[in-house]
Parts: sequence; C-alpha cells; structure tokens
Amino acid sequence: MSQLNLRGILGLTIFIPLIIGLVRFDRTDRVSRSFIFFIAVGSLVDLVMWGLIYLEKTRYVLLIFNSYSLVEALFFFWFLWGTAPIDSTKTISKVLMYFTVPFWIVCVLIFPQLTKQISGSAAFATVYYIITSFLAGFALLQFVENEKSVFSNSSFWFTLGIFFCSFCTFYITTFLQTFISHQIWFLNNVFNII
Repeated sequence: MSQLNLRGILGLTIFIPLIIGLVRFDRTDRVSRSFIFFIAVGSLVDLVMWGLIYLEKTRYVLLIFNSYSLVEALFFFWFLWGTAPIDSTKTISKVLMYFTVPFWIVCVLIFPQLTKQISGSAAFATVYYIITSFLAGFALLQFVENEKSVFSNSSFWFTLGIFFCSFCTFYITTFLQTFISHQIWFLNNVFNII
C-alpha cells in the first residue's frame, strides 16, 4: 500500500465521529453542533487536499492549507472564548481571535514576500497551535476544578480534542516544507482523530 493511499484511509477515519455527530445532530446542544460543523468543514478540506495530491495537481494545496489554518485558528479561539469556565481564559481567547487575522496576513502573505520563502504557514500554525494548546489545557484544568463531573460536559470533551489536536499537531507543522513533512503528514490525521 502506498503512503498516499494510507494517508487517504487515515483521513477518511474522521468520518466516524462526523457520522455519529450528524446522526445525533438534532439532539445536541449548540456547542456540539458548532463542533460537528467544524469537523465537516475540516473533513471536506482534507478530502479536497488529498484528492489534489492524488491527482498530482498540487498548485492550490498550500493555499487551501493556509486558508484552513486561518479558519481553524479562528474557530479554536472562538470556541474557547465561548466555552471556557473562567473569564480570564475567555478574555484571552477573544483578544487572540481578533489578532489572528492580522497575524495570519503577516505570516502567510507579507513574510514570504520579504524573505522570498514559499510560505510562512509553518510559523503561523506553530504559534497558534502552541497558544491554543496552552489555552485549552488551562480551560481543561478550570473545567476539572469547577465541576463535580466533567464527563457529561460536551465542552470539556471538545476542549480536550482541541488540546490534543493543537499540542500534537504543532510538532508536525514545524516540519512543513521539509522532506520529513511528506513522510509524517499522515500523523496529522491520527492526532486529529484522537
């Protein structure tokens, strides 16, 4: 089995929680619905990127990746702003959400022009993954300290997912635009599933 096919199969496994979420969509709360929608968008982006790579039409892959990175960062900050149990985490998330677009413009559009690099997406992704992993970790501690049982709280589980996604994926994104990124990118899908 080629590595491209393995990446595709691992990428398709995200449909398991997506299908479960869509089946239960009408019985879920606003937080769960927003996360299901986010997973649907992410799944579509993964499928499009995988298809373009498979068809060897990679001209737009970086553009799609950079655009989705912006959407993902905005969603993570918005989600933490809306669900964190403590006002300080909400405030930090809100402020960071407003700084995300200008920071993305600097990293992805301006920085490459000044340095003659292909993209500054690795810098953007690494920074927002580090920040969201710390914020999500802090929010998780707040959930555990403030609630008797966190197991029935969907915000806790989605925040845990953001933590795992951010904390694990930023290691992989630091390898973007290197040879090793092509060898380990499928791990991105594994971390996102967890």
